[in-house]
Amino acid sequence: MTKAEIEIIKNVENDIRELFSGEFSGHDVLHTLRVVKNARMLNADNAGDDFIVTLSALLHDADDRKLFPETAENNGNARKILEKYCVSKENTDRIIDIINSVSFSSGKIPCSIEGKIVQDADRLDAIGAVGIARCFSFGGNHSRPVYEEGDFSGEGSGDSSIAHFYNKLLKLEGLMNTAKGREEAEKRTAFLKNYLEHFKEETDITSLLDLYI
Repeated sequence: MTKAEIEIIKNVENDIRELFSGEFSGHDVLHTLRVVKNARMLNADNAGDDFIVTLSALLHDADDRKLFPETAENNGNARKILEKYCVSKENTDRIIDIINSVSFSSGKIPCSIEGKIVQDADRLDAIGAVGIARCFSFGGNHSRPVYEEGDFSGEGSGDSSIAHFYNKLLKLEGLMNTAKGREEAEKRTAFLKNYLEHFKEETDITSLLDLYI
């Protein structure tokens, strides 16, 4: 990257820190910075445009519908920041396209290698040790129960944090775009499965049924 591009990235990071101040649902600035770290790690194996990858990772949640519903439709926050630092229209369009194709809920597979990298980077932060912490943080922030009795048998409502493991987190390994992403996701998913085994064991109350026999 050029010195000018690095300066833009530093400035955008400062704006992102301000934008996410006071956010505690697991989509905070530290999540963003981890996604940037993941994206740059993945890009080392894929030779995408480092400037586009880094800026897209920094801005990937800037207009997340859960956090900024008022700007989600037109990517208002991301566009404002990119315009502020005179990022070209061509690069702005590339970045906005990536941002709009990253999320799990969108169901999209990005067309560009840069988009695939950022999507993998975001998904990696949803699994493994940090993914578990974020899952429960998000659940608490949205008044979701930690778990429900039917979660391990498929009989639960699907609204608990543990249900989220089955509804989304355990599926991410099979949705990765890059070889390095799949490799890292495999390790993190193994950690999730191990955690769930311990959680299931520690919360098993079936023996209480003996009291009623």
